Amino acid sequence: MAEMNMYNALNANIVIGGRTIQGFQENDMFSYTFDEEQIKTSVDAQGKASGAINNNHSGKVTINLSGTSVDHKYLNSIGNAHKEVTLQINSEFEKITGTQAYIEKMPEGAFGKDVPKRTYTFKVLDLHVEAL
Repeated sequence: MAEMNMYNALNANIVIGGRTIQGFQENDMFSYTFDEEQIKTSVDAQGKASGAINNNHSGKVTINLSGTSVDHKYLNSIGNAHKEVTLQINSEFEKITGTQAYIEKMPEGAFGKDVPKRTYTFKVLDLHVEAL
């Protein structure tokens, strides 16, 4: 019988500027996406296809914090200072890195009967994903 791999959120973390971030919203703690496709293709009017390797490695990393997170103040200060930071996401199955990351969008805010949520969006100029 084949062994089943198990994901455990306790083994996933994100490190921004050397600091491990804590205090997430429920559901997705953080996510990443690339800005563009790896291969750009075009097809001419006669159906002849051509393609090019896209060397753009920029992307976005989104961190979903609870408004009560101890790291809300830390990320807020990075954004207010327009500071460049390193970024690393680790899990048992992947390692995502970037050496040039900036907060692209500061979080929106709302207050009500639920715990406030603060979502930080980082622009990463050199996003790299390695499956382990």
